[in-house]
Amino acid sequence: MKKVSYSLMMLAAVGITFSSCSKDEDTEKPNIEAVTLESKWAAAGDEIGLDLVFTDNKGLKEYKIDIHDDFDGHSHGKTASYEKFETVVINQISGLSFDDHVHIDVPANAMAGPYHVGVYVLDQDGNQSNTRTLTVYITNSGMANINVTNMSETAENDATPGSNVTLEGTITAGIGNIEEIVVSIKKEDDHSHGKVADGDDEIFEWDQDFATPVASWDFADLGPIAIPANANGHYELEVWAKDVDGNIAVKHYEMHIE
Repeated sequence: MKKVSYSLMMLAAVGITFSSCSKDEDTEKPNIEAVTLESKWAAAGDEIGLDLVFTDNKGLKEYKIDIHDDFDGHSHGKTASYEKFETVVINQISGLSFDDHVHIDVPANAMAGPYHVGVYVLDQDGNQSNTRTLTVYITNSGMANINVTNMSETAENDATPGSNVTLEGTITAGIGNIEEIVVSIKKEDDHSHGKVADGDDEIFEWDQDFATPVASWDFADLGPIAIPANANGHYELEVWAKDVDGNIAVKHYEMHIE
């Protein structure tokens, strides 16, 4: 009887140990409290600034920043003068909370255009946060110059549902001639942060490929833009021009349709 009782006690102890380990296992993801770009524009040869704030219930381990192009197949990977910018930054951290301001150098020969900045963090038990992704626009001296003379870059531009909007101005080539121009209007999800919704909220898109690249282009060739009668709220007009070197010049104009 003593031997049986001892065996039962040992099994019970092992069961308690396993139960305790299971309860102590950390499966909670670390949190990205904030990821903020110092500016959504960065010049080639300059730097991208990021403010980061992370927290975890038990302890942080490292964070990763992954920067790559968001050209959506509209550009080459490398030319004689420019190259798409890609980098991965991994830094070890510790503690229950972490905040820092990070600078990431942009190569002087970086191709102009939109780039994704993806950020995630790991804790000491290997749990990974969700990825936070922002967009930064890299500029360089060789890209095209977009100039819409009847739209403000610093204030909202008003429009009326069911009306026509006619853009005025020109796009002129930089070092390389222009081979594609895209004009679109999309609804903003969050006006305070300028976050643009997905393609389902796009009310206008015009895409022009030039069989023979051009040195300049006039917005008169676009003609009037019809604003849908059911459009209402805050929108963003985006104009971008790609040159033969792969550079994508981008301009944004906020619109209030009401």
